[in-house]
Amino acid sequence: MRLPILLRVLFALLLVTASGAWAAGPVVQQLQCRGEEPFWGLNAGPEAALWSEPGKETRLRGAFTHLVAAPGWVVWRGTDARAGRSATPLVLSARQESCTPTMGEGDKIAPLDWRAVIVRADGTVVTGCCSARSGLDLAAAPVAKTAAKDDADWSRQVGALQPAIEACLRDGVPSTERVSKAWPMNHGKAGVRLVDREGTAYDCVADLGTRQVETVERVGPGDALPGAGNPVFWPAREAPPLLQCGRAERVVDRRGRSVGFLNYDPC
Repeated sequence: MRLPILLRVLFALLLVTASGAWAAGPVVQQLQCRGEEPFWGLNAGPEAALWSEPGKETRLRGAFTHLVAAPGWVVWRGTDARAGRSATPLVLSARQESCTPTMGEGDKIAPLDWRAVIVRADGTVVTGCCSARSGLDLAAAPVAKTAAKDDADWSRQVGALQPAIEACLRDGVPSTERVSKAWPMNHGKAGVRLVDREGTAYDCVADLGTRQVETVERVGPGDALPGAGNPVFWPAREAPPLLQCGRAERVVDRRGRSVGFLNYDPC
């Protein structure tokens, strides 16, 4: 169906009043939505989304807006990744409430926790149900002021150690998820403690000048490293990390490019 003029105005007002309003603490960072009649799906993240319908998939670029004045509501707005910035956006508005997908008579489907209304770029409206995952709003994370950090905070030197961190992330352990600590060593080298998706730790040694990995060794469960794990460094990747608690700071290089996030007091 097409969006009535009044409803279009309401959506426009919602977007205008919501812009710049960020919630503190964990907020929705991923919505997986689907609907029927017609069948469609939308997997939306902090920077991008994938729209799917029978015989077609469209990649979108966009972002969430978290409504501080309207708890339990979230908006995702984005455009076709192949189109220009002036393209008409797709707008998803989701409300936290029980929503049961309908897949046909006799089917018993477990209810999901969010109900969605989507206004497509062509003005048509579809409805459906979503599941959500929450995390810290990394889009609002402040830039880390590493030089002002306490001497006991290993991230004070994260900029100088970045060549070794990048080398170990690139050539150390393929399944690495995060860095729990990095530290300078003699002869222009640095150590980097890597942690993979299973929680297994590895110590990687790399040359800061050549940016080459020299050794990688698995760390035993009892091999504690003072200061490791708070903060945790998460490298910038295509899909931003889902940090569920604590606080986050954005790490930038000398050119102002985001290279990752520091997570203090992580779960």
